[in-house]
Amino acid sequence: EVLRATRYSSSGIRFYHKDKDESFVENGCMADPDFLQIFSFPLIKGDLNSALTDPFSIVLTEKLADKYFGSQDPVGKVLSTLRGTEFQVNGIIQDIPHNSHLQFDFIIPFEIMGKFGADLNNWEDVSYLSYVMLHEESSITGLNKKIKDTEHKNRKNSTANRYLQPLKDVHLRSHFKFDIPGHGDIKYVYIFSFTAFFVLIIACLNFMNLTTARSANRVREIGVRKVVGAYKKDIIKQFFGETFLLTLFASVLSILIILLFLPSFRILSGKPLFFSFMSNPWLFAELLGIVFFSGVLSGIYPSLYLSNFQPVKALRGLMKSGTKGSVLRKVLVVSQFALSIILIIGTIVIFNQIKYMRNANLGYETDHLLFLPLMEEMGSKYETVKTDLLQNPGILSTSAVDRLPMYEGSGLS
Repeated sequence: EVLRATRYSSSGIRFYHKDKDESFVENGCMADPDFLQIFSFPLIKGDLNSALTDPFSIVLTEKLADKYFGSQDPVGKVLSTLRGTEFQVNGIIQDIPHNSHLQFDFIIPFEIMGKFGADLNNWEDVSYLSYVMLHEESSITGLNKKIKDTEHKNRKNSTANRYLQPLKDVHLRSHFKFDIPGHGDIKYVYIFSFTAFFVLIIACLNFMNLTTARSANRVREIGVRKVVGAYKKDIIKQFFGETFLLTLFASVLSILIILLFLPSFRILSGKPLFFSFMSNPWLFAELLGIVFFSGVLSGIYPSLYLSNFQPVKALRGLMKSGTKGSVLRKVLVVSQFALSIILIIGTIVIFNQIKYMRNANLGYETDHLLFLPLMEEMGSKYETVKTDLLQNPGILSTSAVDRLPMYEGSGLS
């Protein structure tokens, strides 16, 4: 069933920059040669089939290649770590898009782990992710059973239930405890969508109420139009047209406001938010759908209500609100306020939840507490490091730990 497969693991390596005589920790990944063929990260330079075949090869993003090699062609050149391990640059790929769940600046072959003593055939090592590309006719259900049987055959005491997850579900539908960070949650998409829908409904109800309340100002206009030959359907078309034009104008104005405030909101939220019809062609169609829905919902009652005015009574100013119209307007007002109250209560609940998360007692004081990983040989020389740190008058005390207090340990679920 499997056409291609690759293991994947995030990796941080300190590379040495010859020109600057400095070293920098870069975030990358380890992967098997099939990685570049499974995923569509465009390879700008190098050979797709051989870029990761040598254990001491490396593929860089454009950003990292520019950082270490500048305007030179990096392919074929050597990039060294601080400890002297040399990697030959075999390829350059485009910078990783911000919306990819895989974020890295370099790729080195997974086999490098074996060169440094790791047992890559250890069935008990469950520290890495695996991605597979299946044949189109493959049965996922059948393959999941084979994966489960294979694991239980090689890990007699395992209670794990491994299964394949579609790549499109990784970002919004992954709820595993140990996974690549940065996932979203489909529940929040639903919450924000329903909130936006309710706000839109409130706006439409408000428009209907205002239009029918101001109907007395247009009674004579409707009477004149009917006297000179306009049919009921013509009046309906007119008011629908006016509603659609107002909705379209409001949509264009909202897009301009989004473009104006998006940079500030991007900084406030800390999210790489973008609004572009070029990157998402369906966005234009979705906006037209919202305009159409809002126009129909906002205009259907006012157009039917105003088109029912009788010409003679309209011209004489004898039109009065009927009981049905009055009742319906009351229903619309009550519905509008009910939805508003629901949104206000929801906002208060969410605010209190966020406030609780920010102020909850974690079991230790976080103020004035600094954590520094002991890189390279610092761990074996901790007492010397501790002595040097305590000479700083701004440091009250130091301690070394194997794991941070919030570390949950390795696992499967």
